[in-house]
Amino acid sequence: MACHDLHSPADTPADRGGRRRSARAGQAEISYQFLPEHWGQGYGREAVSAVLGWAFEAIVPVPPVVVAVTQAANKASRRLLESVGMTAVGTFEEFGAPQVMYSVDLTSLVRGRVNR
Repeated sequence: MACHDLHSPADTPADRGGRRRSARAGQAEISYQFLPEHWGQGYGREAVSAVLGWAFEAIVPVPPVVVAVTQAANKASRRLLESVGMTAVGTFEEFGAPQVMYSVDLTSLVRGRVNR
């Protein structure tokens, strides 16, 4: 099972726990969680690719970029984000652990799909 969120730039800058998402406030953000028994089966890539495509087609105005954040230690999640064309653009600490922010713009996303 999976849970997918896309927070648009118009969303409040506070996450569900009330903490300010200062590192990415005001940006469209995709987030996801999968139960361990569903890891490594391609569901993440399929879902994240679909949501990215939707974001650049359906959000008005079109966001300049869509970002995603994962823990630096989560190599599988980092590979997933890179496999859909996202690029690491920064690091910061949150929830007591190093995080990596990834980003993709529409031009890069289209270029990546053409080159596959």
